[in-house]
Amino acid sequence: MQRIYKLIFKILFILCIVSCSQDDDDIGIETVISGHVSDLIRGEGISGYKVVLEKMCKPCGSGKTSTQIEEIATAITDANGNYSITFNYKLEDRESYIISSKFNGVDFFTENYPTWDLKPGTTNMKNFSGWRPVRLRLTLNVLNNVNKPLMVRNEFTRSNPSSNWGINSIGVQNIYEENITQTYILKSRPNDNTKLIFWYYTGPQPNRTLHQKTFSYPTSLDDMTDLSFTIDCSTF
Repeated sequence: MQRIYKLIFKILFILCIVSCSQDDDDIGIETVISGHVSDLIRGEGISGYKVVLEKMCKPCGSGKTSTQIEEIATAITDANGNYSITFNYKLEDRESYIISSKFNGVDFFTENYPTWDLKPGTTNMKNFSGWRPVRLRLTLNVLNNVNKPLMVRNEFTRSNPSSNWGINSIGVQNIYEENITQTYILKSRPNDNTKLIFWYYTGPQPNRTLHQKTFSYPTSLDDMTDLSFTIDCSTF
């Protein structure tokens, strides 16, 4: 009888191990993503930055033509710009992981994103870098703006043209008043050669004529810079 009990116990023990192993396979492999988010110009960490891990299925759906994205986990960087995400790595056919950032109220422009490749069961280091913008406070004395709107933007260079970051201008202000003195705020890249560009069009579509005036200004690390210009639209 004892032999029978021992045999039954061994069978149950083996079944338990197999079952647990199958459960682990269903859950996935515990994996970690950690890294640092830094201002590459000022050399400081960025706190409050939101890092998002998503699972993308492409193609998915009944017709196997659509792309589906599911949020898996998120992390917010600490006071030093560090973050960490722990999740269970498990992918089905046509699935892959995406590491990205989402707006979280942090005034920060990411310039260099990490690659998406992840190795299960290990700690994957994924760093982000970019810059916190400076602000140009423009006091403009606008004259003879009869071909409204007069538009103004700034353009700056990219430190890494080969990166997947394509922005070189942030926002456009449209001015409709013919004569006005007004203050406008434009964001720009710190320690960069900024061009302030004013322009408007005349003539009918599709052969409109561009009228443009450009000023060059090197930005600093100061959070705010005051600039004043008189823009007479009749002169360009």
